[in-house]
Amino acid sequence: MGIGTNNPGYKLEVADATNPQIAVTDTTNTVTTMLRALDDQGYVGTQTNHTLRIVTNGTTRATLDTSGNVGINNTSPHRTLDVMDNAAGLTYPLRVYNDSATNATHGVGIQFGCDSYGADGVGDEGKGALVYEISTSFARGKFHFLQNTDADRGGAVLADAVMTIQNDGKVGIGTSSPDAKLKVEEDTHGANVDIKM
Repeated sequence: MGIGTNNPGYKLEVADATNPQIAVTDTTNTVTTMLRALDDQGYVGTQTNHTLRIVTNGTTRATLDTSGNVGINNTSPHRTLDVMDNAAGLTYPLRVYNDSATNATHGVGIQFGCDSYGADGVGDEGKGALVYEISTSFARGKFHFLQNTDADRGGAVLADAVMTIQNDGKVGIGTSSPDAKLKVEEDTHGANVDIKM
C-alpha cells in the first residue's frame, strides 16, 4: 500500500517531499509515538512527554526517559547511561571490545573529557582515558591510565600513560613496562622519586 506514492516498494510506504511521518496515539493519556523521515535523518520516538521503550519478545530491553537517560535492561535509568544486569555473582553488563586489536599498541578504552577552557566539543578533547592494551596471546594485556597534559584539543594516547597495571600484577608509575611489583620512574634522569607512607 502506498500513501503519497503510486509505486510502493514495501507492504506500507508513506512518501512525501516534506518530512513524511506516521503517528500512533493512545488517547487515554495522549501518548504519541512518531516514525518520521526528514531530509537528512531518520526519526523515531515519542512526540509527547513520555518514555520510549525498545521491546523484544514482549520484554523491555532499552528505555529512553524524558530526561534523556538511557537504561539497558533498566526501565528506570538514573544516569545518562544506566546498564544493569540481574544475576547473582560477578556479572559484566557492559563490554568494551575492539575486534581488530591483534598486537601491541592495539587496544580499547574509555575516554574522559570536559568542555571547558576553550574546548567547544568539536575536537577530541578527551584528556584522560583508561585503556586496555593487548600485549600477548589470548587477549592478555595491561591497563593504562592516560593523562594528556597538552593545552590543545588532542586526545590521550598510549604515550600519555602515567600508570600501568600489567597482566602479571606489576604496577608501573612513570613507566608502562614495570619489571617489579611496584616500579616508580621519574621522567628527568637523576631526579629524586619521593614515596610517602
